[in-house]
Amino acid sequence: MFVLRRCVAVVLLALACALGVASDASGQALDGAWMKMKVKASGVAMTPGLGTVAKAKVTQTFYMHFAWDEQDDKYTYSVWTKSANGTWSETFSDTGSTFGADEVLASDWWVSVDLPMPGAKVEGFVTCRLTLKKDAQGVLKSAKLATLGGEAIDDSTLDGNKWFYGNLSISGATVPVAKLPFVPA
Repeated sequence: MFVLRRCVAVVLLALACALGVASDASGQALDGAWMKMKVKASGVAMTPGLGTVAKAKVTQTFYMHFAWDEQDDKYTYSVWTKSANGTWSETFSDTGSTFGADEVLASDWWVSVDLPMPGAKVEGFVTCRLTLKKDAQGVLKSAKLATLGGEAIDDSTLDGNKWFYGNLSISGATVPVAKLPFVPA
C-alpha cells in the first residue's frame, strides 16, 4: 500500500509540473522589462437605454512594464497609454502569475487599456503565451507575448458612451527603455 501511495504522489507531482502548477525558478525573467504592445478588439457596441447594437472594432498601441514581486511570487504589470493630448502615463496596474518552464503561460490576466477619447477604454481577461529568448547565462535577451484568448467585458467603451463587448487580443515584444516614447516615472 505504501508503494502505491508513493507512486500516486510521484505521478501527481509529475502531472503538476507538466501542467505548470508547480512553481518555476525562472519567475524573474521579465523583471524590469518593457514591451511595446497592441490591443485589438472587435465585437459590438450597444447604446445604453436604446439597446441598439452595431459592429465595432479598435486597435491601440500601449506599453507594458513588468516588475517581479518576490513576496507574492508574481508580476506586477503596468499599462502605459497615450491620452488625447499626447501625454503618456501609467493608467492601469495589476498582478499576475506565469506558469511553465520559462514562463510560457499567463492565465486570466485582467487588462485595461485607455483609448485616446476621454472615458474610452478596452478591458477584460486575457490568457497569453510568452516566448522568451535567453543568452547562455540565462539572462533575458527578448520576449514576445501573444493572446491565446481574451474577452472585452464590463466597462469597455470605444467612445466613452456605448458599451463594448467582444473579443480582445494583445500582442507585443520587449523594447529597450531608450526606445520608449516617454520617460518612465
